[in-house]
Amino acid sequence: GFHVVLLDYRCTFFSGCPADGNTWDLPSDAAAGIAELHAEGAEKVIVVGASAGGTLAVVAAAAAGPAVNGVVDLSGPADVSAMYDAPAETIDSVKAAAKITVPSLFAISKNDDSTSVIEVQNVYSQVPDTDKLLLVLPAEDGHGWDIVHDDGSADSLWHTLLEFLQAHD
Repeated sequence: GFHVVLLDYRCTFFSGCPADGNTWDLPSDAAAGIAELHAEGAEKVIVVGASAGGTLAVVAAAAAGPAVNGVVDLSGPADVSAMYDAPAETIDSVKAAAKITVPSLFAISKNDDSTSVIEVQNVYSQVPDTDKLLLVLPAEDGHGWDIVHDDGSADSLWHTLLEFLQAHD
């Protein structure tokens, strides 16, 4: 099995806002999650995110260096800094991707209505590690977590994701 930490963004749902009012430092929150997994005994950590979480997964994995063993970006836009009122390029996966030294998996639907295939291809192309995979899925597959479904076929993203996790765990 897998030990999982689900990051709840600052000031949303069950997470409070920091006393200093900083609502955008999501990379620090992700780093804290990675550190907590290691503190709880995890020997390997793979960072997975969808949509803006995919962008954050790439940024967090790049910053964590050897503390992570893989990264998965499902439909992550190239830069979500403005979405979170962060300084420019703070949550920018194109910039961060050049520092990825672990296996990576990127997936996007052809007609994703929130992220373009070109954006994800640009991030993917910046990853220097050769153990990487980019999947461009059928147009009707959707965005973010919607693209992960088990349709019963051996080549579904669900199976590819599970194989990736097992191979790098």
